Amino acid sequence: MEQEFVQVKLDVQESPDKKALEHPGGMDHMKAWNGEKAGLPFMVILDEKGKMIINSNSKKDGTTGNIGCPWAPEEQDWFFGMVQKARSKTTKAQIDMLRAELAALIAKTEKKGGG
Repeated sequence: MEQEFVQVKLDVQESPDKKALEHPGGMDHMKAWNGEKAGLPFMVILDEKGKMIINSNSKKDGTTGNIGCPWAPEEQDWFFGMVQKARSKTTKAQIDMLRAELAALIAKTEKKGGG
C-alpha cells in the first residue's frame, strides 16, 4: 500500500475534554468529503491534486453506509473496491494478498474472542 498511497490521519469529533487534539479544519474536510455524519473511522482516497476519488460511504448520500473498520464481508468488499478504483501501481494480486491478510487477522481476533 505504501508504494501507492500516503496515509494521513485527521483527529476529529474528539470528546469535549480532548477538543484541543483535533486538527484545525478537520471537520471542514469531513464535510467536503461527505463524512460529517458518517462516524469514525472514515476513510477517503484523494488524487494527487487533493480531489476525492472515493470515500468509505457505501451509500452515496453520505448519511449512512460508512464501512468504518472493514470487518464484515460487505465492508471489506467496499474497502477493496476503494483501493481498486484508486490504484495505479497496486496489482490485483497485491490487493488479493491484502484481502487474505485482513481475513487472517479477523479470524485470529475472533478466535481470541475479539472483534
